[in-house]
Amino acid sequence: MHHHRIPLLAAVCLIGAGCEIPTEAPIIDQRWILPFDEVTLDQDELLPPSVTIAGDFYDVNVTDASASETLANLCPSCAALDGLTVPAPAFQGTFASTDALPADVFEATVASGSVDVTLTNGLSFDPIAGGGSLTVTVSGASGGPVLGTLSFDGTVDTFAPGSVTMRTMTLSSGTIDGAIETTVEVDSPGGQVATIDVSDQVQVTAVTTSLLVSSVTVDVVGRSASLSETDLNINDLNDGIIDAIQSGSVVLDVTNPFGVSLTGSLTIGTVTKDLLVPVDATSNVEIAYTGDELRQILGEPDVTFAGNGVLAGGPAVVAPSAMLSIDPTIDLIIRIGG
Repeated sequence: MHHHRIPLLAAVCLIGAGCEIPTEAPIIDQRWILPFDEVTLDQDELLPPSVTIAGDFYDVNVTDASASETLANLCPSCAALDGLTVPAPAFQGTFASTDALPADVFEATVASGSVDVTLTNGLSFDPIAGGGSLTVTVSGASGGPVLGTLSFDGTVDTFAPGSVTMRTMTLSSGTIDGAIETTVEVDSPGGQVATIDVSDQVQVTAVTTSLLVSSVTVDVVGRSASLSETDLNINDLNDGIIDAIQSGSVVLDVTNPFGVSLTGSLTIGTVTKDLLVPVDATSNVEIAYTGDELRQILGEPDVTFAGNGVLAGGPAVVAPSAMLSIDPTIDLIIRIGG
């Protein structure tokens, strides 16, 4: 016995009087996803002008520090001897200069550096002669870590009246929060015979020749920034496929270690759309496009992807190993048939 199978469409037509078998191809909407090159928000877009990339570190431009103190304040007991030629009293005194980090830099993790320290003795005697000492310390302000120290020992060093002494201080690692402090401590044993003038001064200047940091915490609010520009490089779509595009979107998979947002625009070819990159560590941003807009993008040669805007959020901790990256794809609806 032979069994004959009737196709479903034919069976329906046998049952339903007057039905017609379609002769046109069906219309099918297909989804195509096209990836293209990663784009980034380069680190220098986040950094203020005072911070520059120096290999694996950042170089922070710090203003020169200067401080001075009068003998009257260093040696209160000298006041009664003002104008007399007598042995100087013993005294201990301290003075300091505090200098803020550059504008928009809240914190810096120092890796290394150097400071040229210049000391000028405007006193009428050598305050460390006879076994005294003078110490210059560079540290983070308000009890921050000591980054470097220079010591002058009166048993081997001299600090003659009117002399100018320059030494280079090598800085060690530590985290600076807001400001750098330069402190001078003078310990004078006394006994140096001189004419006492309490208006005379000891002065120090500290010129930071290098301040290399492994990370900086910066204020980014209101700073303009641009994404790296890339070529779209989608060249394998023929005219028939491009003409069949119905709609779609650009999808941005964002990795954002800085906790900042970017509000601005995304331009692909001649089409510009609003762009918002959120502060989240990871996010998925989808921007809708019409079929006409996508045909303008995909139907033209040498199309580039570029984004720019204004930063907000933060403060951002910027380190050479960190990067805000975006993996873009184009998600298309293409109509086949009909």
